[in-house]
Amino acid sequence: MKGQKKYAKDNCEVRNRYRNRKYLFNKQKALKYKGGCVVCGSTDDLVYHHLDPNEKVCNMALLFRSNWKKIKVELDKCIPMCVGLHDSLHRELKIFTNILKKNRYNLKIRKEKLGY
Repeated sequence: MKGQKKYAKDNCEVRNRYRNRKYLFNKQKALKYKGGCVVCGSTDDLVYHHLDPNEKVCNMALLFRSNWKKIKVELDKCIPMCVGLHDSLHRELKIFTNILKKNRYNLKIRKEKLGY
């Protein structure tokens, strides 16, 4: 029984090393395929921003452990961005969305007052 646990633990470690190597290899391949950040050109800490969230099939971080065909299909829907700019983009989008919702609500009230 003790030998089986050791084998399972060793096997799990080997599998994790393989997954990590594959992940890093695919991230490097994606960097060559798409290039650096579209805003600043940085190649450090890249994330891939989906231009149309409705077409998003999977999170890119999870997908990098997959095969290259699947990764390439998803990358074609994305633009590379450094983490800081990607975060600020989403902050601005959230603010912009809230403004639109508020204006839409105010427009609805104005229409009701005017009898439209």
